Amino acid sequence: MNISDIKSVALKDEKGILEAVETYSGRVGKLWIVTQPISRYLGVDFKAQVLESFIEKHCSVIHEQKFYGSMVRYVAFKKGVKDWDQGEGRKE
Repeated sequence: MNISDIKSVALKDEKGILEAVETYSGRVGKLWIVTQPISRYLGVDFKAQVLESFIEKHCSVIHEQKFYGSMVRYVAFKKGVKDWDQGEGRKE
């Protein structure tokens, strides 16, 4: 993996998070999020604070557990996040 590949997976903003969730998760109102304390790698800032801010503003944490230095959280989207309902999927 080269630096440009690493940069392509770094977070840019909350919109990118919503697009990724919609692309990979389909119609869900809940999902698992795994984070690590490392926010930089090979000089690339993954902007972990963007994800943490997103979780704080747009999600309710149902369960969280530390796991080998990582944090695993099961979250539900709050109402109004990109027209998604908690547990009911996206509104049609």
